[in-house]
Amino acid sequence: MHLFGALCLFVTLSTACGLRCYTCTATQPRSCIDTKSCPVIFNRCYSLKFDGYDMVTKGCQTSIACGGAMACCEGDLCNSATLTRPSVVLLLVSSAAIALLNSHSEEGVLIHSAGIQSLCFSQFMMRLYGALILFMILSTACGLKCYTCVSRDPLSCLRKTSCPEPLDRCFSVNVTGYMTKGCRKETNCVKPISCCEEDFCNSAIMLNGPRVALLLVSSAITALFL
Repeated sequence: MHLFGALCLFVTLSTACGLRCYTCTATQPRSCIDTKSCPVIFNRCYSLKFDGYDMVTKGCQTSIACGGAMACCEGDLCNSATLTRPSVVLLLVSSAAIALLNSHSEEGVLIHSAGIQSLCFSQFMMRLYGALILFMILSTACGLKCYTCVSRDPLSCLRKTSCPEPLDRCFSVNVTGYMTKGCRKETNCVKPISCCEEDFCNSAIMLNGPRVALLLVSSAITALFL
């Protein structure tokens, strides 16, 4: 029942995030890093390459409209220039991890059946480990999100994007009066570029504390397992 409940929670959260695709118009494939969450009717990501040019258009599409020169795929951010791991992999990993922990818990029942206190503690620790593993997997499922723009007014930078791998930092830099924000690798964070590692931490207003969404997820998982 605990495994079933954890899987239901994971599927619900994955669905809430929705299908995400790279989106751009007439740009070089590897420079297409903007992402968006697709509306409900769109269930595919697509890429359309221009013949004779190193240019592509990417975005969301319906399965019935896919065909011809339009290449479609189903996983989150699957229309990138490089292959990305679909969210299904996270579901399989989480299921396998929790199933493995449950099997160890059952073995503990046989080994420590003579000691009730030891058995209860073992079950408690196994459930706690399972919750922590699931929490870590869920925390990476939707990826880092950053503000992205080029503007003279930092307060007008409201555009948001989900960072593709391996970009793991949000950055801000002021160049000749223009504030530039977006995603960046930690190794490329050098002065005068200012980097941070929380969701939307490169906003004009400082965001305090850890990610609220992840705190809610961890609370739900803890209540489910303990």
